[in-house]
Amino acid sequence: MLKFAKNVTHVARLSRYRIMCGIKRFAHSKVESLDKAFLKDDMPTCVKQLPPVSQYGGQTVITLLYADSGIGQQACKYLKSLIEISKLPITFEKVPINRFGATVPGEDYYSFLRNRTAVYLDLELDAESLQKRYKLNRLFDLFACIVKFKSHPGYNCKRTNVNIWSYYQNNIGDYAKLEYEPVKGVVETLRITTVEKLNQFLRFVFGEALRNGRRKITIGHKADMFPKSDGLFLELAQRIHQEEYECLELDDMKINTLTRNIIMHPEKFDVICAQSCYGRVINAATSAVCGGPSLFSCVDIGERFAIFKPLEIKLSLSDCREISPYGIVRLCIELLSYLGKEDCAKLIGLELSDVMCRGIKTEEFGGKDRPDFVVCSIVNNLQCHFA
Repeated sequence: MLKFAKNVTHVARLSRYRIMCGIKRFAHSKVESLDKAFLKDDMPTCVKQLPPVSQYGGQTVITLLYADSGIGQQACKYLKSLIEISKLPITFEKVPINRFGATVPGEDYYSFLRNRTAVYLDLELDAESLQKRYKLNRLFDLFACIVKFKSHPGYNCKRTNVNIWSYYQNNIGDYAKLEYEPVKGVVETLRITTVEKLNQFLRFVFGEALRNGRRKITIGHKADMFPKSDGLFLELAQRIHQEEYECLELDDMKINTLTRNIIMHPEKFDVICAQSCYGRVINAATSAVCGGPSLFSCVDIGERFAIFKPLEIKLSLSDCREISPYGIVRLCIELLSYLGKEDCAKLIGLELSDVMCRGIKTEEFGGKDRPDFVVCSIVNNLQCHFA
């Protein structure tokens, strides 16, 4: 009897031991899964509390997201030299990025949340990186992407007198990342748009066009193929125009017709407005007419946050061996304008135009000048203004 009791006690202790080991293994696996999710750079689903704008000692802090590569560091050097010569109270919080995300997990998200303004330089364009960018746009409600195109003779321009501002919506619709596979081999993609988001985007475009002296807005759409989504977009644009912005001229074109006319008659356009992925087609066609994407910059913008980047995001993919500095300079101009430093932005813009008029070109545009020489020419000219 005593032996039986000892066996029962031993079994009970063994069971408790196995249960405790199982709990520890379960907890350890949960911690590992959380660590892995964190290492994958997963971000919160919404911004609940907005901290005040970062200004330390009167300095405006900008998040600088750059690829840890030679060209990425070179682009950082160009941008910092332009800001330093202007003697503005602006400093950069550098966050190196690789294909797996920030070197310190979550650093890019929290830095952008603190500073509200960021710059992208030489980031990867693989599928995973693009999904992170789209998630950042949705998370911080960066509802509009803006690109300002202008032709300059002698820089591979197919047409002269081109001055087009392109706006496209980039946080809903095709970029909402809503797709699933209900049955093996069958994939469904949801393209969800709301009146609230469309109104927010369209009112922003009309307001920006009026404030900047633009006179004509062209709506790109496929209302014949998507009468509910694109039809709603076109209907709201026409309603806002009739009720609030009759002083502006409004036109609409199907995307195929619009792209053809951009290539054949780009001088007829002033402001182009479209939804989600249509904007990428429009930007590709317009940049090709004006000399190439490496000449321009773009900004993903919301009500409180903004991300600036060269239009050719992955600078290392250029056919040339070295970086093209023109997009970096235009990025600096747009950044300073956004921060309210209009006078300084205009000076840098004038010096860039002067350098381009004097025929200082990189190899990409048929010249023999180094990118460093282009930036140094602008910086040396700016020294006369900021001395």
